[in-house]
Amino acid sequence: METFVCAGCGRIYLEGAERCGHCGAEMEQRQASGRGVVYSFSSVHMGAQGMPTPYLLALVELEEGGRILARLADDASEPSIGDKVVFSGLSDTGPVFRIL
Repeated sequence: METFVCAGCGRIYLEGAERCGHCGAEMEQRQASGRGVVYSFSSVHMGAQGMPTPYLLALVELEEGGRILARLADDASEPSIGDKVVFSGLSDTGPVFRIL
């Protein structure tokens, strides 16, 4: 999993840019394991237009540090805080992780 980390504030992005959208510092490209744990989650019943609901949205704490908001795979059962997850790809709505 390729990530882009801000040299100034440490924010993590999945898409590259020259500068951080938050603080304006330069970005550094890093390879991440794609593994993490569920830090928090919510079941979304009224999502964005065109997105089938319900779906699970999780704040994933990456193994390398930092947190990323991602959807859990459609076949995921109800997660628990601390569940181990792995990156499974990018969808048109953003990153998707699956529970191990």
